[in-house]
Amino acid sequence: MSPRAHITAIALAAPALAMVALAAPALAKKQPAPPSLEAVAAELIGGALTSDDAWEELTELCDTIGHRLTGSPALERAVDWGAARMAEDGLTATRQEVAVQVWTRGEESLTMLAPVERELGMLGLGWSVGTPGGGVEAEVLVVDDFEHLERLGEAVAGRIVLYDVPFTTYGETVKYRSKGPAAAEALGAVAVLVRSVAPHGLYTPHTGSLDHGAAPQIPAAAVTLEDAAWMRRLSERGEPVRLALKMGAQDRGEGVSHNVIGELKGRELPDEYVVLGCHLDSWDVGQGAQDDGFGCAAAMEAGRLIAALEVAPRRSVRVVLFTNEENGLGGARAYAAAAVEAGERHVGAIESDTGGGLPAGFRVDVRGEDEAAVEARLAEVMAALAPVSALLRPLAGDGLRRAYSGADVGPLVELGALGLGVDHDTTGYWPIHHTPADTLDKIDPDNLRRTAAEMAVMGYALAELDL
Repeated sequence: MSPRAHITAIALAAPALAMVALAAPALAKKQPAPPSLEAVAAELIGGALTSDDAWEELTELCDTIGHRLTGSPALERAVDWGAARMAEDGLTATRQEVAVQVWTRGEESLTMLAPVERELGMLGLGWSVGTPGGGVEAEVLVVDDFEHLERLGEAVAGRIVLYDVPFTTYGETVKYRSKGPAAAEALGAVAVLVRSVAPHGLYTPHTGSLDHGAAPQIPAAAVTLEDAAWMRRLSERGEPVRLALKMGAQDRGEGVSHNVIGELKGRELPDEYVVLGCHLDSWDVGQGAQDDGFGCAAAMEAGRLIAALEVAPRRSVRVVLFTNEENGLGGARAYAAAAVEAGERHVGAIESDTGGGLPAGFRVDVRGEDEAAVEARLAEVMAALAPVSALLRPLAGDGLRRAYSGADVGPLVELGALGLGVDHDTTGYWPIHHTPADTLDKIDPDNLRRTAAEMAVMGYALAELDL
C-alpha cells in the first residue's frame, strides 16, 4: 500500500471596518451529542486527502490572477475571487476594508561599468525610493556585516554599499535587507545592494521589504548570490567595481485593499472565534504560489471541510485571507483593531505562511509580560493539544514546539489568542522566496492536501476544546 493510501485508510477508519455579506449559509447546526474529536478528525483528514478542491483553487489563483502586490488591480481581483469561492464553500463571505500604503517598482536596471560592462540581475527592495532621473553611478564597497560597516566609517561616503552576507537562517540574515540600507545611508552611502537572502540560487534575485518605519532615502536593491560573489572577488583582487543603478520605485501614498473573511458560526459559543489564516497579497514577481497562495488554498479548504461537517464546532471559525502582509501588515492590524472594537474574543489563530513543503506539526506561540505565566500557559496548551497532535501523526509526524506563529496572526496573539503556525519543511522554500521562480510548478499537491488536513483538524479542535 502506498504511503498516501495508508494515510487515507487510517483517516477514513479513525468592527470598526465595514463588512459586506456576500452569502449566508444555513443557521448554525445543533446537536446534543456531537461526535468525538477522533471521529471528526478522521472525517476531516479523509476529506482533505481525497479532494482536489484546494489544488484547483491554487491553480486558479496562480495561473489566472498571478502575483498580487498590495494596491494592484490583481490583488483586488484575488479578493473578489476569494470571497466568491468561500461563499460557494458554505461560509459567510465578507470583505473588510483596509487602508494601506501603496508602493510600486517601476522600471529598474543594474549595470556594471567597470572592470567590464555587463547587465546584472537585480530586484528593487520594497519601500525603496527610486533613483534620480539619471540614476546613481558609483564604486562598490563590499561589506561583511554591520560591524564591518561601522569600521569602514568615512570610506562609506559616496559609495554603493554591497552587503555580501551568507545565509544562516532567514531571521538572522534578513536584517541586512530590512535595516542595512538605513545603516549605510547614515554613513553617507549613495545606494545599497544586498546579497539575496537565500541559501543558494540559480542567478535569481530575491526582493523583500525594507523596515518601513525607518525607510532610507537612498535606493536599495537585491542582487544575485552569483553577482555578489563576483563583485567580492573583483574587489579583493584590487579591481574597482563601478556600477550604474536605475530604479523607478515610488511610494504612491494611501490606498484601499481588503481582507477576505469566510465565517462559520459556532453552535454554542458563536461570539468566540478561531482563525485559519494566510496572506493573499504577494510580491510583484512570480505567482505568489508558495508565498502565500499555498497557505490560502489550505486555509480555504480547511474552512470548506469544517463547514461540511454535520455538526458545527462550538466556537465560530473564520478563514481570513489577510491583505498587505508583504509590505505593511495593514490587514493584520486592521483585523485585530476591528476585533477589539467589536469586543470579540479570539481563542486561537492558525497561520500557514512557510511555503509548500511537507507539514510536520505546529509552532506554538503564547505571549505575555510575565514569563512565568507564559510558561505555565504554554504547558497547559501543550498538554491540551497533545492528543490532537497525535491524531495528525499519520500525515507527516506530529509535533508541537514553542516558536513564532506568523506575521498576520501576531496581533491577535498579542491580544491573548493562542497562535499556531503550520510547520513546513522549508528546504525548497528559501531558494525561491520572493523571486520570479515562486510559481505553481514548485507545489506538491499532496503537501497541500496534508496542510489543509492539519489546519482543519487543529482548527476544529481549537473551536471545540476548553483552552
